[in-house]
Amino acid sequence: LLINPHPIIISRGIYERHDYPLCVQSRLKRILEVGFNHNLSYYERGYKKQTRGSRWFCNTYYHVQHVGTVLLFRASAFTESHHVDPRVSGTYIVRYASEICFVAAKHLPRGNAACLLWRLSRARRHERITCREAFNIYCSNYVGHQVVYTRETCATRSPVRRPNAVE
Repeated sequence: LLINPHPIIISRGIYERHDYPLCVQSRLKRILEVGFNHNLSYYERGYKKQTRGSRWFCNTYYHVQHVGTVLLFRASAFTESHHVDPRVSGTYIVRYASEICFVAAKHLPRGNAACLLWRLSRARRHERITCREAFNIYCSNYVGHQVVYTRETCATRSPVRRPNAVE
């Protein structure tokens, strides 16, 4: 999924902090020896409601590794000032994976970005059902704000700028 040329999105997420990201989108830039380099972007959450604020761009590195029987997914997203963005960075256990989606969850059912459903943005409606079911099963014990990626919130009418993108 991380090497797909089409964007992946966080379709659903459970966040503890109030400043959770909206409309997270990630696109492969290059495959590295130790992982994957992506352009990641998201909107800040609007004040007191799930609306779009400012757009953020991050140069992001994903690493996937087996530790015993556990599959770990690590996201390190760097802002333009080269600081790690805690809203979209962290280490997760992959609880479910298919060709179009995966569920990544923190070890404990608390914390920011505690449980996330990543999927291909172009997944068809019938393909997304299994992904949502997996999210509901594996994230049911997690606490926080549940966020859903919606076209109404995330659609853009103007071209997306990628000021931090490195080709």
